[in-house]
Amino acid sequence: MKWKKYKKVLRMTGVFALIPETMTGKFKFAQKTSEEDRRRQAEKRRERRSPSDLLIASEMIKIPGPGSSGL
Repeated sequence: MKWKKYKKVLRMTGVFALIPETMTGKFKFAQKTSEEDRRRQAEKRRERRSPSDLLIASEMIKIPGPGSSGL
């Protein structure tokens, strides 16, 4: 049988699960779109009314448009 050549390796292999305590990430909230487009996208998120969509919508409005001096 083909699996026999892997028998030693399989005996030495462990399987485990990790549960992260925290996560960090980087998100892009449409900062290269016009203010009008960002407002429209934010409004669609507000209509969905999930807590994360409401938070993202409020942050999208704060982002300066293309060509501005930045945050």
